[in-house]
Amino acid sequence: MAKKFFLPVFFIAIAIPTLATAQYTAKILDNPAVTPYGSWAGGSNGTVQFGTKLSAPFPATTPAHAILWSGTSASAVDLNPVGYSSSIGVDVAGNQQVGYAYQNGGAQAMLWFGTAASAVSLNPTGFANCFASRTDGTQQVGEGYQNGILTAMLWSGSAASFVNLMPAGYASSAAKGVDNGTQVGYAALSGTFPQQAFAWQGTAASAFNLHPAGYDYSQANAVSGTQIVGYGGEASTASPHALLWDGFTNSATNLHASWLEWDYAWGTNGTVQVGYGYANNVSHAVVWSGTSASAIDLNAFVPGTTNARALGVDEFGNIVGYAELNGRNRAVMWTPVPEPSTLAIFGLIGAGVAARRRRKN
Repeated sequence: MAKKFFLPVFFIAIAIPTLATAQYTAKILDNPAVTPYGSWAGGSNGTVQFGTKLSAPFPATTPAHAILWSGTSASAVDLNPVGYSSSIGVDVAGNQQVGYAYQNGGAQAMLWFGTAASAVSLNPTGFANCFASRTDGTQQVGEGYQNGILTAMLWSGSAASFVNLMPAGYASSAAKGVDNGTQVGYAALSGTFPQQAFAWQGTAASAFNLHPAGYDYSQANAVSGTQIVGYGGEASTASPHALLWDGFTNSATNLHASWLEWDYAWGTNGTVQVGYGYANNVSHAVVWSGTSASAIDLNAFVPGTTNARALGVDEFGNIVGYAELNGRNRAVMWTPVPEPSTLAIFGLIGAGVAARRRRKN
């Protein structure tokens, strides 16, 4: 015999986080007792943050060590490689960290895997003073000098994997960002300025000029998915403005915030863009959501700061950079705090719906 069960009608109010009004909490990553001379963070992968601590006041011959945090000052791990006098931590993705280190007065692009002992030099034969700028967890990009010429570089984990990205006909170039087979940066026709934003797909022959009309110079700094960010100097003012490109195009969205005199976009996770700008000689860390009107001043979330910069953002929206506190730059991470909004979901479960359960006798 079939029995019918009627479930009651009820309403469920669920708090669903939104970012309609973005708010952030700021956490200082360094410990003044450990890094009394200051620090900054350049990248985050959602679990760890990578950057640099100053081990001596400027001026000094060995002022910096690459450092890895896991969300707290107590978690700091010094990644300065053995045999190197100084190192700079720039970016992290997956289990890879990149930057550069100094040995015998020259810079070597470096790749780490979470420890100082894991450091790998990416400098290929014939290059001097190489710098790694970004990693996507698989590939690394940067620039180095070959016979005195600044050259965009791409690696896949070793010096032997190096690919020269210099576009044909250009005098200098540098790679600043990488994601899933796309690299971005800049190239210049003469010297190193004025530069033009470029994108590549693994080879010099694939070079695509992103330089937008109406700008004297431009540079691409980061890529995530189809979003590319950087900056350009408008011909009318020559002041740098933060720029956003959607894919391989020479048409860019001007992100310049009206309350800033000039600004730069330095990172993107494909949804938001981060960077910094200046107003009245004060540096402001900024996050955008695709338009100039969306600019948010991240300084507001770090009480007591006089200057700040946002340098990177991970897939979870965590933003890293630094803020000046008591005269020293301190590595900081801004974490988004979703604003709860209540959405009534009318669960008309059982409203005129019969749930039948059959039994065999």
